[in-house]
Amino acid sequence: MLAGEQPYSSLPGREQAVVRAAWEDNIAALRTGLNFEDVFTAAGTDWVEAQPDGTVVRRSATGPSTVRRRSPR
Repeated sequence: MLAGEQPYSSLPGREQAVVRAAWEDNIAALRTGLNFEDVFTAAGTDWVEAQPDGTVVRRSATGPSTVRRRSPR
């Protein structure tokens, strides 16, 4: 199934759960190797990030970052 040789929907429920767990493990492994900061900086592209507290940080490939605090509700 993970090799794309049969559809996910053709698997029984227990086997679907095993496949979902394998997908989660594969995605977690791929995410650990990602570094978009390096990619965007090398391309000279600015980007934004949302912090857990809702603060938005604009990152600049060529200059200082700017921070926009979350508006109170």
